[in-house]
Amino acid sequence: MAKKESFLETLIKAPWWVSAILLVAGNVIIRIAVPAWYSGARTPGLLGPAIQSAAPTVANLFSLAMVAAIIFSLVREKFPQRETTPKNELPYKSREVLFTPAELNFLNTLEPSLKEDFKVYGKVRVADIIEPRNGLEGKAYWSALNRVSSKHVDFVICNARSLAIEMVIELDDRSHERRDRIDRDDFLDAALEAAHVPFVRFAAKRAYTLRELQAKLGGFVVAAQEPVAGTAMEVAEPKPVIAKPAPVNDGESCAACGSDMKLREKKSGDEAGKKFWVCTRYPECRGVVPYVEAKWF
Repeated sequence: MAKKESFLETLIKAPWWVSAILLVAGNVIIRIAVPAWYSGARTPGLLGPAIQSAAPTVANLFSLAMVAAIIFSLVREKFPQRETTPKNELPYKSREVLFTPAELNFLNTLEPSLKEDFKVYGKVRVADIIEPRNGLEGKAYWSALNRVSSKHVDFVICNARSLAIEMVIELDDRSHERRDRIDRDDFLDAALEAAHVPFVRFAAKRAYTLRELQAKLGGFVVAAQEPVAGTAMEVAEPKPVIAKPAPVNDGESCAACGSDMKLREKKSGDEAGKKFWVCTRYPECRGVVPYVEAKWF
């Protein structure tokens, strides 16, 4: 529950002229109106002289408080402080996973296939890969920067030692068939080409062969082997992705502790009905994995 502000705190946060108006009005009331009322013919008695004698002191104290409020209000307006919001009121929630099932499947295939001289990184900002060229100033510079600042690419292959950018990889699923994604992809391809950054695109699918990787990535991956019995050899048995099909029974393994996982469903809140896998050792182990219907591209 928020703390209730005092009258003085409210005055300090209000514009300075509010305190100035109260200063003038308060002095008129305390020094003139109230003493005149109690000392006039309407209210005869002993109270009138007492109020008349106390009025200057009360008015002076009130004036000091109002002057202080004016000063603090002016200082607050001159040097504003950043407003803070309690953590439980910030409008955010966890996205739970970094990669989509298709992206994770591709990463699990690419990573063990790279030569030891290279590393792969995912979800990299375009602004960390390219930047406006030298000579751009003012509006042209900021316009060029803003066009890439909110975008990211799926994967970047870097030199293992220097982390120099070697190749950008984009994984295209069905969402890239939308008009807005086509425009975005066309711009990104043109921007990377203008910056002389090599890039390739892979269609998202369930499995990839070593020959497919080498055909587009060349010397970044290990040499492809000859096909066995007329079938191209896969790089490796694809590792389990986070997306899980509807279970026949419980017993999934927790990645954190190795215990069984159980399927649970959220009963209330904004995400009521959402399913997830939770470790059977909860709350000792807080291993949680989102449940996603199996979907291959």
